[in-house]
Amino acid sequence: MAPAAAAAQGLTLAAQADRDGVVVDARFAWERAGELLATLRDGLDSRITFTIRILERRPGLAGLLGDVRLAERSITRVAYFDLLERRFVVEEAGERRAWLDTEDFLAAFLSVQGLRVRGSLPGPPRSVSVAARVSFDPVRLDPPLTIVALAGAAATHTTPWVVRQLSPGAP
Repeated sequence: MAPAAAAAQGLTLAAQADRDGVVVDARFAWERAGELLATLRDGLDSRITFTIRILERRPGLAGLLGDVRLAERSITRVAYFDLLERRFVVEEAGERRAWLDTEDFLAAFLSVQGLRVRGSLPGPPRSVSVAARVSFDPVRLDPPLTIVALAGAAATHTTPWVVRQLSPGAP
């Protein structure tokens, strides 16, 4: 069952450099959206964390040491269903937004649009890339319930790093 779960998730990434850093669009695809909605309606929470990094490739032999991390930004969201208002709610950085429409909710919860990652971009754009990954908890459990996660009932799904080179036409 684990290979099927891995195949049911994926991350798409687009990035564009500008004067102040990089603007990123990322979307996490979760094929079991119906299960997620049912879980939320049952009163449980879900959490997703997008981690975005700006990396610069080191030239020459220094490249053997790996890329230099120029900047990093993480966005964490918690989703739940408000039984009184009958709406799906997403909380991020202390802000709360609610949706009636499930498709709009899923799009807002499972993606970031126009996320700005600040950082100076030294050197030519061909040496700078953007990497992103998602850590998704379809069921977020608080201690002491986290022992259930050890049994596999609430597994965390983490995508591999997706890397995109910044376009050569970027400033």
